[in-house]
Order: sequence, then C-alpha cells, then structure tokens
Amino acid sequence: MEGGVAHLEAQIEPIHDPDLRVEFMHNGKPLKQGSRIHTLSDFGYVALDISHLIEADAGEYECRVFNKHGEAKSRVNLNISSRDMLDTSSQRPEGLEKIHQLEARQQRRPDEEIRTFQKPMFTHPLQSVEQEEGASVQLSSRLIPVGDPSLKVEWFKDGQIISSGSRINYINDFGCVTLDITSLRPSDEGVYECKATNALGMATTTASVKVAAKGSLLLDSQHPEGMKKITALEMGKAKRQLTEVAQAFEKPAFIAPLSGTAELGEGQHAHMECRVVPVGDPSMKFEWYRNGEVLQTGSRYQATQDFGFVTLDIASCMDTDSGVYMVKAINQAGEATSSFVLKVGDQAKVMGDALHPDSYKKIQALEAQKALKRPLEEGEVIEQPPVFMKPLKDIGVVPEGSNVHVDAMVEPKNDPSLKVEWELNGQSISSGNYV
Repeated sequence: MEGGVAHLEAQIEPIHDPDLRVEFMHNGKPLKQGSRIHTLSDFGYVALDISHLIEADAGEYECRVFNKHGEAKSRVNLNISSRDMLDTSSQRPEGLEKIHQLEARQQRRPDEEIRTFQKPMFTHPLQSVEQEEGASVQLSSRLIPVGDPSLKVEWFKDGQIISSGSRINYINDFGCVTLDITSLRPSDEGVYECKATNALGMATTTASVKVAAKGSLLLDSQHPEGMKKITALEMGKAKRQLTEVAQAFEKPAFIAPLSGTAELGEGQHAHMECRVVPVGDPSMKFEWYRNGEVLQTGSRYQATQDFGFVTLDIASCMDTDSGVYMVKAINQAGEATSSFVLKVGDQAKVMGDALHPDSYKKIQALEAQKALKRPLEEGEVIEQPPVFMKPLKDIGVVPEGSNVHVDAMVEPKNDPSLKVEWELNGQSISSGNYV
C-alpha cells in the first residue's frame, strides 16, 4: 500500500566467493540506494527494503548475482495500491498560511530559473612575456562561463602540472584566471598552459615566459639605510685594525739570512732556511722566487714558516733547480728580502759508488765480454782485475771425518798471471794429503 514498507529477500550461493557481486534492478534500470531504499548482502542473504512507498515504486524488481563463472537472476513484481483517505490537511493551519505567504514573496524571477552552463571558452587568451631574472611576472586571462561550480582550472609548464608555492600562486575569481611568479629564475622559462574543464568540454590557452639573465649579480641592498650603518661600522673597525697593526709590528727584518748547502749533486735534497722578525704578525706573508720568477710549491718544493723560522726544501734536485732563490717577507709596514745561490752539479758529481760492489764487478765482467766484437785468438789474454763469477757458499756443519768440497768460478780464465790462494782463518793453506 502507498506509504507502507516493502521487504524483498532471497538466499544465494556460493557463500564465500570473494568475486561475488549483487545488483538490484527496477523495471530494467539499476536501483540506487537512498533515504528510502536500502539493500543488504551478507553471508548468502540478500534483501531489499523500500520505505514510504509511492506509486512510482511499483513494477518489476530483479536481483542479479555475478561471479567469474557466470550470473543468476531472480524477479518479482511489486504492486502498490493508492490510499484514497490520505489526510492532507495541515496540523497547524495558521503556520501553513504563513509559509504560503513567504513562498509567494520569494517566487523566482525569470532570470533565476535553473541555469545551464556552456563549454569553457577563453575570451581573452594568455599573452607571452619576457622579464629579467629576479623580477615578477603575471599571466592573466578571461574565462567563461562564470559561476559554473563544476569548472576546474589547471596550470601546466612544459606539459607538467604546476603546484602553488611560496613563489607561484594562481587565482580563479569570477572568470579572471591569473598566475603570478615572483623572483624569476632561469628554470622558470618555458611554455605555460591554462586548461579549463567542465562537464561539457575543455578549453586551453598558452603563452611563453622568457627569463633574461642579468649582466651581474643584484648588489643593491634591500635596506639602504641599514647598509650604510654596516659600512660605517666596518670602516671604523678596519681603521682600528690598521692602527693596531702599525703600532704593534714593524717592517720585516731578516735576523738570519737565507742559507743552505750551495752546491749539490743531482738527486740530492736541498734545504734553505732563515729567520725573520717581527714574530707573531698575523698580516705577515712570504713569497719565494727563483731567478726573479715566482716559485710554485708542489710535490718537490715545500715551503714552511713557523714562529719566524722560514724554510724551503727541494727534493730530488735537478740541474734546472740551479739559480738564485729569494724569499720576500711582507706585512702592513713594509717588506724585506733575502737571497741564496744554489748550484746543482751534473751526473759526474753524483755519488757513483755501488751499493753492492760484488755484483757491480760481475756486471762489469759481463759487459766486458759482451763488448768483444771478435772471438779471442789463441793465447790472447783479457786484461781485467779478477772477479768471482760464482762465490764460495757456506756448507754449514758437517760430521767429523767427512769430506768437504767448496768451489767457485773466477774471471779471467786464461790469464797466466792469475794466482789463486786459499786461506783458513786468515792463514794460508798448503796442499797435502787432506787438502
């Protein structure tokens, strides 16, 4: 009956199928839940409840059940009888009369009828701009329809959506859309697009932004008055520092001139040193020169200064290191210099003693043989000092009564003047029954 409640229910299987889906239809159209219509599907139990029935609720109701294996349907017809004795009178007539009066006053004017909106359209497109780095820029446009609650406006840069932030802000107010960018950067340069979308369609407008690089950094103070005060304070501080330096420290002076080993062979280490005053001057600096040119310190050149003691060390000296070395001491009061002459000899002055004399003798003998360009004639003698090509070897401890054999090889082989002697504990050994 009209105004009553309708309840429809059924049982379905399978119960535990996670893919199971239930839909209700009314006269072939999907039935949506609302304030009067409620559906339920729980553990194989499905139900449909309709409260406050009206004539439009009459018709065929269908329950459809789907899963990945198929579907099932169940239908039922609902008939609603009208109520002829409905009480349509107001419980408070005086109140209803006032309501009618208010409604009569507020009748809609023709232009207040339900408004229909159109597809978005930009009546004033974006304009391309060029600004200097650090400046601000604004892109603006006009858009219709105005007042469409479903209208959505988005901004893009080079195809990427833009999010608002501390430098970037956009506004959509009564058909006027703007994008503001402050403190322009080179990365802000590109193509900007404004896209408007509603239920009826979409419209876009684009413009380019160019950022011109500044010829120099922005050095202007944002607070000129404050900058003047800071400059005055710094100048006063600098003057006081100069006065203190002039009063505390004098012109540099070398109390011990630059000195060191004047002549060295190639490959040796050179060391120069001197002493200078005043000691502890923070403005004191030292410069090194060789033959009038600035000396660059590096892997072979190491310069130090510590409490008035100044040194220069040169590792693995070469002949090109020869020259006049000068150290210059400089402070606020003046400067002073001290020089030293270094001479690096050629290879002839390099120490030529072998670290392994025995091996060096063998090498000389082998090189003498290699230097021969013709075979030795019979009876020809090589004139050279004797050299052991194979020295004696220590045989260690042997049992008493055992035989002992030691041998060596010596050059030259065919020298008739070569004499070989054997010694035991510094005493000559003579040949006999045992030796």
